[in-house]
Amino acid sequence: MTTVQRKSCRGAHLARLAEGIMIRWILSRAENPCFRSERTSLGRSRTSRLTKASSCMSDPSRELPKQWKEARRWLVKADDDLAAVRRCVDGDPPLVEPAAFHCQQAVEKILKALLVAVGISPPRIHDIDALVARAGPAFPELTNEVTAIPDLTSWYVLSRYPGFAEYHGPSADDVRSMLVRIESLRSAIDRIEQRHTGGP
Repeated sequence: MTTVQRKSCRGAHLARLAEGIMIRWILSRAENPCFRSERTSLGRSRTSRLTKASSCMSDPSRELPKQWKEARRWLVKADDDLAAVRRCVDGDPPLVEPAAFHCQQAVEKILKALLVAVGISPPRIHDIDALVARAGPAFPELTNEVTAIPDLTSWYVLSRYPGFAEYHGPSADDVRSMLVRIESLRSAIDRIEQRHTGGP
């Protein structure tokens, strides 16, 4: 078999493979009720497809408990960070830099939990201000608690690299004060969650 013939056979094999994949994909769409249509015309409008997809989507209000269940997983992680903060600042001497780091981590996870609660996939960032800008508008009732917490992004950086926190980092009292503010935000979120999920 010549080189040209081998290439031709390989091309035919790939074509058959691609065709099989396409057929399976089309069949899977046909079996999914969200993609079924009474109209089989290839010329149906894009608006029609969007309308049908929208009609297959669940009622957002029914998704709230599920979303809050996932948000709760983030909040549990944030609670672990808050527990670490308490242990660090209650030590003798207090471990200020690790406590500052866990403060930032707790706030980051709390804000990402809020995004998850409204069906938004949290971005992989550590910028507290950016997270506040995304999560804040969805929960106007948390405005007071959120604005009471400054941008802790610097705490994340200062606590991870030697030399910085010694000159620019927070004091133990700063961390204790921040802990009170974060715990206030957490309590407010618990109340909101109970309202949305009907929990205790």
